[in-house]
Amino acid sequence: MEQSGDIRAGIRKLEMIDGDWTIFDNFKLYYKPELTAVDSISMDQNALVNVYSIDGAIVKKDVKAAEATNGLEKGIYLIGDKRVIVK
Repeated sequence: MEQSGDIRAGIRKLEMIDGDWTIFDNFKLYYKPELTAVDSISMDQNALVNVYSIDGAIVKKDVKAAEATNGLEKGIYLIGDKRVIVK
């Protein structure tokens, strides 16, 4: 799928110097499509895993991998040693 159109990008500078310039040369912007949900986690489905939120807080402890995403809100989690997106 290819689309074209106007796009507006903002640049934020933390320090302003009198007479300062910012130049962009050969600038390319790439679109990465939205990630899709994970259908299954490739690990032993009976293995006990811990589930962590993206900020490192434990959400579930010692749950079967097959049931690890049950009841989770949308977001990114670490289940066992895998990053998982719940949609």
